[in-house]
Amino acid sequence: MLIYHPAFDTYHCLARILNILDNIPLQEYSKDRIKIYDYFLLFPNELRKITLPTVWNRYKTIKEENRYNQVQNSRDVFMRVSSFQELAFGALASFDLIDTKLFNQDIILRTAKPINFDLVVTDVDGLYFQFLNDYANKLSLKEFKERTKLMAHKYELS
Repeated sequence: MLIYHPAFDTYHCLARILNILDNIPLQEYSKDRIKIYDYFLLFPNELRKITLPTVWNRYKTIKEENRYNQVQNSRDVFMRVSSFQELAFGALASFDLIDTKLFNQDIILRTAKPINFDLVVTDVDGLYFQFLNDYANKLSLKEFKERTKLMAHKYELS
């Protein structure tokens, strides 16, 4: 039996990353930050696991969890999705949709090159992008990694 999940589809990942980059302010971002953003766009029900100040707790319930969308081991799934994200970043750089020179330094910056398809933003996605713009973009990368617990942050400089 074949089972499809968008987490393991490079083209879906490419579209998600473009969707993220088109819905957050145009500036340079660490590749790790965009990877975490993509993970939570893919699994918005996982936002409930982030440590947030009580003012921002309303974002934890953007999407309710059920037995079909549960992630048993978040870090393991994040690491598995990471290889597809790397392929998507490479494709975006080769299509000149992100800056190639900065990409080689693990920095992501969306170029002005237009895309030939429409990116769909659902209600859940819209709330998630609001969360990114209102809260997540204001955190340092180290603090963001610490709050999400998806990546090592102990020796992070930023």
